[in-house]
Amino acid sequence: METKSAINIALIFLLIVGVLFFLPSQYKKFREAKVQFAQKKIEFEKKDQYFLNLKKWYKELTNYESAMKKIDSILPEKFEPADIVNFFSQELTQNNVLLKEFTISQAASLVKPEEKDKKPEIKKISLDMSVVGTYEDFKKLVFKIENSAKLIEINSIEIFSPKTTTESESSKENKNFFDFQLKMGTYSY
Repeated sequence: METKSAINIALIFLLIVGVLFFLPSQYKKFREAKVQFAQKKIEFEKKDQYFLNLKKWYKELTNYESAMKKIDSILPEKFEPADIVNFFSQELTQNNVLLKEFTISQAASLVKPEEKDKKPEIKKISLDMSVVGTYEDFKKLVFKIENSAKLIEINSIEIFSPKTTTESESSKENKNFFDFQLKMGTYSY
């Protein structure tokens, strides 16, 4: 019986020693897994919050769709000469100014070659326009161009007096009309 109790005590002792060696290593693994789980949970919650914010911002942006279209028209992805010609023809007509000549030419890219990978390429388009009208009508036209939704900058304006060949009644009536030369620029991607 003593041998059985000695064996039982030895087995209990081995069991206790085994548990003491096995349990801390398993507990350490459990604790590490618990920390990893908590980190993953926090990471998941942050991503979930990020996607919820994206949905909220998307809904807010859809409320401003008309304003976004205006912003897109300011700096169009592709320059369409017809759009700019249409814009100027409408403004000239509304302000009683006659178009004599209109020239469109594209200049080089405004983005440095080493930055082309990082930024979209912005191009400057030069616009030269020669018009005829009264000073007041031309002033209204310039005001409309400067305050339009399109990104158009006026670089220079030249004013020429009307050319007269004879001093007749018709030339006296035309003294209020001047020739104007505008050099402008606009941008696109």
